[in-house]
Amino acid sequence: PDIFANAAMSSGVMLTTGDINWAPGPNIDDGSALITSWNPNQENAQVPPVQRNLNPSLDHFDVNRLSFNFTVPANTGGITVQYVFASEEYPEFVFEDFNDSFAFVVDGVNAALVPNSNSPVTIDSINQFVNSAYYRDNDTNPNAINIEYDGLTHVLTANVFAALNPNLSTHSMIFSIADVGDSFWDSAVFIRADSFQVPEPTTLGVLACLGAMALRRKR
Repeated sequence: PDIFANAAMSSGVMLTTGDINWAPGPNIDDGSALITSWNPNQENAQVPPVQRNLNPSLDHFDVNRLSFNFTVPANTGGITVQYVFASEEYPEFVFEDFNDSFAFVVDGVNAALVPNSNSPVTIDSINQFVNSAYYRDNDTNPNAINIEYDGLTHVLTANVFAALNPNLSTHSMIFSIADVGDSFWDSAVFIRADSFQVPEPTTLGVLACLGAMALRRKR
């Protein structure tokens, strides 16, 4: 099955703390998990500081990240990117210590925020109780969405332009996802292809492709 279509996307890049082959539905497991590391000190070092600060007292595991640099054409009015966050931590571990996190870091600033707020996107900030308008339940009715994850967001849009450092000529982007508190129960982020929107998209489009080609798991 097309996991991107089931995540409300036609295609794109997927980052997961587990095995990408476990993502297609139907949802037959309340807690799929692939453990790739038991070294929290090494994993914590791979997490961008702004993401690490979301859970500063907890260790991070199974970190997966995609990073690249880009330039912005002069007089650009806005840059956005669309994504979906999904997790097996839903719904059992909402408001528990196992708050798997995703960060879309632009020049050191997290642009992955709950719409109309400054709250970072995590299982605690979008779920069946909080900001539920942005949440899709795939646990109560496991056949609702043909994907393994028990819950996922609707397609969200990150405002890249608002996070840009105006003093830089070359900017950095890091997509990073991690298990938090333990290595169990996988999470994922789907980044929509061609969702980088900018008046002159050539530079970003080429760099995004190069970044996708360089996708690798950090350990």
